[in-house]
Amino acid sequence: MLNEHDFKQTIKIAMNELSTEQFESALNTLKNIENENIAKNNEIFLGLLSSVYSSLQLFDTAREYLEKILMINADNHLARFQIGMTHFQQNNLDQAKQYWLPILSYEKDFTTHFYFSFIEEAQGNKSKALELIQIAKQRCEPNHPIYQQIMNRETSLV
Repeated sequence: MLNEHDFKQTIKIAMNELSTEQFESALNTLKNIENENIAKNNEIFLGLLSSVYSSLQLFDTAREYLEKILMINADNHLARFQIGMTHFQQNNLDQAKQYWLPILSYEKDFTTHFYFSFIEEAQGNKSKALELIQIAKQRCEPNHPIYQQIMNRETSLV
């Protein structure tokens, strides 16, 4: 049985492996503790495992872990966003919209608005895409890494 300290240490190791793109190693690290009680309902653990699977382009498996997070915490916007992103990456735009629509009402969101604008444009609604980008621009801090992409996107839509 894994204690909390060892669990946290294992999570740190996996996070480091993930950040240095050692995906197979991160997967092995996490799979070694997956059956521990402390891991089963841990949103961080499940999210990390999902991130590894997404990085390996195993989107269906990644979504399974993200869905587990939503069963634990239906208000987890990050899990909902990531499920939408896996669909977006596979060009399943309607499925991405299904997961992202609830996030659009979250007053601090700008990232979902950014990506959702691509769907609206692809589906022939350029004015809605521009509206979404303008909301993203208002909400995003200028020093955020995505800010310049938002600005460029706005220019391309005008």
